Amino acid sequence: MKKPSNYLPDPALQECIASYGVLEIPEGMQQPYFSPPLALCGFIINLLNRKGRLVSRIDGRDFFTTPAVATGQVTSPVYGEIRGYVKSIMVFFYPLGMFRLFGNNMAELTNASKPLPDFLGRDKAEHLLSALKEKQETEQQVEVLNTFFLERLPHERTTGCMEKVLEFIHENNGNVSVRKGILKKCWGFRQRSTAKFISLKA
Repeated sequence: MKKPSNYLPDPALQECIASYGVLEIPEGMQQPYFSPPLALCGFIINLLNRKGRLVSRIDGRDFFTTPAVATGQVTSPVYGEIRGYVKSIMVFFYPLGMFRLFGNNMAELTNASKPLPDFLGRDKAEHLLSALKEKQETEQQVEVLNTFFLERLPHERTTGCMEKVLEFIHENNGNVSVRKGILKKCWGFRQRSTAKFISLKA
């Protein structure tokens, strides 16, 4: 199974984005793919010709059916099949990194995806997709991604408390509650806000 090539984001983005991945499948080639849970969120943008096709499933159901999506953390493997020509551009966000850039509700994306126009807004999504299609070389597309995300990087860091919360969750192997455990680590957040960040229920 062909593996994606990995590229580091701009240094200013590396607290938010772990890496970019690019997988290119030539026309006429067909292959399965399998991705285990990685504890990361993502954008998956598939540039394909008329013969290109990508099937993506999780737990026996479709994971996504549109060419460009935002995805959350998954607790089961994602699997499927790719038929070229497809160039798949992937952005691997740290969970807090995605929230820091977009302020989205992380719980809505757990084991799920959302079409990129619905996640970003149609104008922003079309701007990003058009720029990626215009630039054919991978290095140029990486620069397009860097520029897009740098424009959305907040000037101030506001997630330090939530980093402590995530560390607390990992130390306890996830066996914590919002009401009894997490709020003690982060007094400034109400229960509903904390659950929004980390996709947990009290």
